[in-house]
Amino acid sequence: MNLENLSERLQNAAGQALAEVFLKQLKLQLVPQDVFNDPSDQVHATVAIIGERLKGSVLLQFPEVFAAKVTEILIGGEGEPDDVKDVTGEICNMVAGRLKSDFAAAGFSGTLATPTVTVGTRINLHHTSSFEHFEGMWACDGHSINLQIQIRTFQP
Repeated sequence: MNLENLSERLQNAAGQALAEVFLKQLKLQLVPQDVFNDPSDQVHATVAIIGERLKGSVLLQFPEVFAAKVTEILIGGEGEPDDVKDVTGEICNMVAGRLKSDFAAAGFSGTLATPTVTVGTRINLHHTSSFEHFEGMWACDGHSINLQIQIRTFQP
C-alpha cells in the first residue's frame, strides 16, 4: 500500500480484504450497498493495529443471525453463542491482518490486538481528525455488513 492518497488506498484495501476473507473462508460474495439496513442486534468485532508508526482500529459488524450462519460455515455445524463471538472476532482479525500486511509492505509495521466482540445495536467508531477513516457497507445473503476503519500513520 503506497501511502500517498491514504484515504483512497484505505478504501480499496479494506473492500478487497473483506471480499477476500468472505470469498476464501466462507465461499460468500459481497455486494456493495449504500445504506446499512438492518435494525436487528448486531455482533461487533473490533481489532486494534498498533505499531511504532501506525495506530488504528478495524470494526466489523453484521446481524446476529448472519453471524450464526458464518459460524456454521466455518465450524461445520451450529455453534454456541461463544462460538459465534469467536468466529466473528476471527473474521475481523483476518480482515485486520490483511490490512496490517499492506501497511507493513509500505514500511508501517504493526501488531494486532486480540479481538473484542460485543452484541447490541449498530455502533460507529469515533471520528478524530488526525485519523483517516473509512466506512463501507455490503450485503450478503440479504444481510447488511458494515466495516469501519481508522488509521493514523506517524513519520519518523
